Amino acid sequence: MDEMKTATKIVLGAAMLGAVIGVASVPSGNGSPTAKRASDAAPAAPVDPQTPEPAVSSNRDPAKDYVAQLERETASLSKGLDLAQFGNGPDAVFLAVGALKLEARLYYDGDQYGLTPKQERVRRRFEQTLIAAQRRAFPKLRKAWVEQAANKLWEYDVEVRALGARSDIIEFTGGMFAANANCKRMNDQFRQTFEDLRFRQSRFAWAHSVGYTYWNLNTSKDDALLQPVETDLAQAAN
Repeated sequence: MDEMKTATKIVLGAAMLGAVIGVASVPSGNGSPTAKRASDAAPAAPVDPQTPEPAVSSNRDPAKDYVAQLERETASLSKGLDLAQFGNGPDAVFLAVGALKLEARLYYDGDQYGLTPKQERVRRRFEQTLIAAQRRAFPKLRKAWVEQAANKLWEYDVEVRALGARSDIIEFTGGMFAANANCKRMNDQFRQTFEDLRFRQSRFAWAHSVGYTYWNLNTSKDDALLQPVETDLAQAAN
């Protein structure tokens, strides 16, 4: 009977830890979340007002207005994405991801204009600057999320680490992960979060140096622009 109670406690542990960490929302291009936080708390910090909205077209030359916005955002991104502007609350990491998605949407908005070769070069410079900004930002975002998770889970005797040269492997270590059911439950619950942050692998072990259960994640590389949803482009065209 005691063994059965212990096993039940272990299996239920992952669900409890999932509630402790929470699932943060990643704003879509039109402001709608693609996932819902477990706590339903309000965002810790507003998205920076400089985050680009769809290009506002003048009756004179909408393509010119669009290119001017590209030039402004290129200059801003060249300085690097300031993660501190999103605060240090539980939503901060995902607000930053949302800001990168809006920048990517700005690039894709250019498909609706008949840009000249010179204007296309401006758009290309913006794309390359955004790619560079993403490559710098994603490892920091992964580390920040891991730090938040580790701070919340230490009292439950669970260690969380980011591994790899680009901090793109996440590893959970704790006694509850002796149960395969807990490993699977935690991975299933946070798989979308792992993929949003572009971790390439998740690992679960009950102790260090004893092997681990892992899942390879179907994620894009850090330099791949975030894809807008169809409603983003439809809104921009109207």
